[in-house]
Amino acid sequence: MNIQSSKATDEAGIRSLIDQRVKALYAKDAQAMISCLAPDYVPFTLAPPLVSTMTSAKEYESWFATWQGPIGTEIRDLASFRAATDLKP
Repeated sequence: MNIQSSKATDEAGIRSLIDQRVKALYAKDAQAMISCLAPDYVPFTLAPPLVSTMTSAKEYESWFATWQGPIGTEIRDLASFRAATDLKP
């Protein structure tokens, strides 16, 4: 596999991961949400203290319980990102 096809594969994988996370959020699927996270993932929120502590399925389930109906999100401006060649799964 050459570098160009490797980058295309990496980009497709990143886009797929983003899509999985959006679907998990909409479905309020806590296990699917955490399955998308890297071990060194650091989540940020708009509410203070800005760094979130939600990294377990139990914490996501508790947060999901505060919402009625599905949760929507919008992902924009992904056309401008490029995958690095040193990404690890």
